[in-house]
Amino acid sequence: YSPKDICLIDNIKGFCILFIVIFHGQGTGISCAMLPLMIPAFAFFSGFAFKNSNLLEYVKKVFLLYLIFNALYAPEAIMSIVKKRTELSLHSILHIFTGMNSIILWYFLAIIVWAALSKIFLNIKHPILFACILAFLVQFGLADDRIIFVMARNFPIFMLGVCLSWAQLIKLRRSNYSYLLVLPALAFFCLYAYKPSIYQSSGLIEGLAYFCASFICVFFAIAFFPGMKIKFLTNIGKASLNIYGLHMYGVRIILFFLALVPSVIISKILAFVLFALLCIALSSNFISEKINVLLRFSQNLIFPVNKSAK
Repeated sequence: YSPKDICLIDNIKGFCILFIVIFHGQGTGISCAMLPLMIPAFAFFSGFAFKNSNLLEYVKKVFLLYLIFNALYAPEAIMSIVKKRTELSLHSILHIFTGMNSIILWYFLAIIVWAALSKIFLNIKHPILFACILAFLVQFGLADDRIIFVMARNFPIFMLGVCLSWAQLIKLRRSNYSYLLVLPALAFFCLYAYKPSIYQSSGLIEGLAYFCASFICVFFAIAFFPGMKIKFLTNIGKASLNIYGLHMYGVRIILFFLALVPSVIISKILAFVLFALLCIALSSNFISEKINVLLRFSQNLIFPVNKSAK
């Protein structure tokens, strides 16, 4: 790492998690413009971080995080079942873990699936090409299931992260050709701001456009985001997984108070400020320590170490 680039990944993740929180809170305007970057950037850097990792250990850690965050959101799902007076059944019990929570927690399941698939695809001559082909087939075959649809759509960018090295990312930042990314990236940002519905479209053209947009916008961010430490972005980028897993309760509280603001313009400005403050709060060391305590407790509970076997 050079001093100019050491915080690059955290800065991009910090920017993206901020706009994911804003998108989940409002889902309009500039947050929609970031659709070709927000999740693709996290998919890319998840793949980048996963390379050379032990698959079993990686899956265990991500699955434990999934269970922890699921437990935090489970009361809301239970209240939904109670309010609707849903008959208690296997389906309603599963809804506690896969229903309302899937809006957020699908990503944890996605990176488990992506990581397992990447181990297979790395044995193929052109892994990214075949990842794109698989993504297309899954999209068109299971387009009605939105979670699988989004998981499939972002698998190629995860695979790209697995395949690229840090040296290649730095080479892109140093290349004069990186300026060729500026206009197409801006065009895609404008396109998704103008018509965000294409993000969920399963059409052939929209699918190809999303692949192009995600690759170009992630490369654009790698090429032009600042690499030095920027306290706000770097700190929330480091804690982006905690923010992602915990932010929905905070978003709903903020939306409740924003509904009391009479001015639309003031409400939008205040929303941005409050969502940023939410990200700062959730990136605190206190939150990280508590998550780590829960992670260790869950690991000892679900995957206990046999001390006699040591």
